[in-house]
Amino acid sequence: MKRLFLTLGILVAGCSDDNRTPTDPADSNTHGTAIEGQAKADENFNCIGTASGSFANVFVPAGRTCYLQRSTVKGNVLAREGSRLFVSDTRVQGNIDGVEARVVQVRGGSLGGSIQIKEGSSAGELGAAVYGGTVLSQGNITIQKMNTGTIRIADVVLQKGNIQIQENAVGSGLEVVRNRVAQNLQVFVNRGRGAKTVRGNTVGQTLECKENTRPFTGGPNRAGEAKEQCF
Repeated sequence: MKRLFLTLGILVAGCSDDNRTPTDPADSNTHGTAIEGQAKADENFNCIGTASGSFANVFVPAGRTCYLQRSTVKGNVLAREGSRLFVSDTRVQGNIDGVEARVVQVRGGSLGGSIQIKEGSSAGELGAAVYGGTVLSQGNITIQKMNTGTIRIADVVLQKGNIQIQENAVGSGLEVVRNRVAQNLQVFVNRGRGAKTVRGNTVGQTLECKENTRPFTGGPNRAGEAKEQCF
């Protein structure tokens, strides 16, 4: 009888182990996707939700939202069509690209490459922004053909590159203020009812603003040469 009870106990214990709920691989980030947590390091990474860590490259899937915080990216960050990307206090050795992304915002941190935000649609939002002391060691900032609420480039340092803001439509405003640009700053053909302001910038070479619709404020700024609407 004791032997029978012992055998049954072993069988029950075995069934209990087999019926445990398995760990979801997504919870441990084995597929390279993080939601609200520390992501797996040094991999190509699909960012959904909030992530921090060290990565080779970061991709935001189409239509999704990524908050990339206090991270290091050895390559590039790419926001795909209809996505929203918020990068803060992050070091990116390559580029940040948002082609047809709804929103791309970069606050603080540093880049070894360029920032390109273009052809996205996000009415009523801050659709394109680089601000908060972001430093680009050698790249450019290009904001082009965005249809959005606000565009803001503020308190940014470009140690070697250029800024180009071109052919955008803004409902609420365009601000290019207090930036230090080693080479050229160009603000061309921006339209919309929002106030457009280019003021307090220090530009090593040429500052040029032209064909921007009113309301537009073009200075004062400091530049090697200022042209058209800017001074």
